[in-house]
Amino acid sequence: MTNKIQHAEPTDVKSITDYLNQFFELNVEGIASRPEGISLEEVVLSIPKAGEQTDKLCLIAKENETVVGSLMFARRKNIEYRHCGEFGMSVLPDYQNQSIGTRLLSEMEAWAKQHDILKIELSVWSNNHVAIQLYQRSGYLVEGTRSRSVMRNGKSHDLVLMGKWIGK
Repeated sequence: MTNKIQHAEPTDVKSITDYLNQFFELNVEGIASRPEGISLEEVVLSIPKAGEQTDKLCLIAKENETVVGSLMFARRKNIEYRHCGEFGMSVLPDYQNQSIGTRLLSEMEAWAKQHDILKIELSVWSNNHVAIQLYQRSGYLVEGTRSRSVMRNGKSHDLVLMGKWIGK
């Protein structure tokens, strides 16, 4: 399979929206569900506009012309936290274990370094072992947990807080 990682463009909004809605319909264990889906307007807000290129990033993984993965990053807004940002990432199950997640992370980290971001943070459900292992292999450290922060089907899960210092 030949897939590519690229920066999302405004022309990708519909395909990203379709991808995310397809992903949310899977109701994957360890990932937040969105039964209402995601709107075009929400996706538009995640794609950087002119002047926002240092505050947000939207990457997509494509197989041919179909979006099969995405990563959305946003820099913190408050001055004391602007050296940090947080991301969320997903890859369709049929495309996992093909290094897409690793490549999305690598591209995001390179972009972050170019934009003077010193630390990258994320939160992941404690039962999403595959994602936690991917992040740890990529150098992200567990920095804490938020106990019983997530509820699904009457069962609680911890939220694992992870981070990676990429600054000098």
